[in-house]
Amino acid sequence: QNFSLGLSQRGAAHLKCTCLCEPTDSMRSPPSKGHQQQLHTSPGEPQAHELLAFYKNRVDEFEQEREALLRSVERTGVQAADLHRLDWENRRRADEVRELQKALSDAHAFLFEERQRLLTLQAENDELRLQEIEDRKRIQQLISRDPGSLPHQPAGLHSYSTDALLLKVESLQAQLNEQRQLAGE
Repeated sequence: QNFSLGLSQRGAAHLKCTCLCEPTDSMRSPPSKGHQQQLHTSPGEPQAHELLAFYKNRVDEFEQEREALLRSVERTGVQAADLHRLDWENRRRADEVRELQKALSDAHAFLFEERQRLLTLQAENDELRLQEIEDRKRIQQLISRDPGSLPHQPAGLHSYSTDALLLKVESLQAQLNEQRQLAGE
């Protein structure tokens, strides 16, 4: 086989090469002019060996560049997979946050309803206590009209009406405080 090429053929082969990385010194320059003249003048074995070594060196450099590019592509693929996994994890956690916020909102609504129900029951309880005091007052008035019907009359008829008013004031104050707390929340 004859490996001798003219300068124009090797130069054209060198110009056709397009790569993504910066060419090395051995890529930029083919064998020296003295070497080129020897190739044109005598196509012997030493010139073919040097030319073969030059192109083997170029092939090795291109293989190294190719391996570096493949590693870069592989790293990019791993980064894309990590990005996809992180995006999925982010979506899942965002869904969990929305569910927890909804549960918290529902719990707040339930708590508000229960507090309203508690206030209603407390007000109803206070009303029943007042009614009990009023009923006792009426019973005492009925007993005082007919002193012979009962052997023993409790003293302090006025204390029942005063107690009723104090209980009513306490009840209203408690309801007002509870309403203020609910409004503050």
